[in-house]
Amino acid sequence: MLSGKLEVKAGGKTHVLAPNGYAYLPQGTPHTVRALTASRAAVIEKAYEAQPGAAAPDIVVGNENNVADVALMGDKALRVRSMMPMDRHTTSPSIR
Repeated sequence: MLSGKLEVKAGGKTHVLAPNGYAYLPQGTPHTVRALTASRAAVIEKAYEAQPGAAAPDIVVGNENNVADVALMGDKALRVRSMMPMDRHTTSPSIR
């Protein structure tokens, strides 16, 4: 979310996304998105690529402010966040 507030209904739950909020919805997930205020959002569509040893991710909703950033390849000037939870048995994102 860039600005405003969106309501996302998916998986039998309703979530409100505010600035810096995000939602991952697996392909084919029935959902609705409704603007609660004037809003701007970035939508990224990418096909799921299965990873050996990792379960397919489920719906994930969060706020990037709640995710710690780390230096990319040790470069302290380049900070990144992994928005998908990591399975404790693998380095691939996974939700069960």
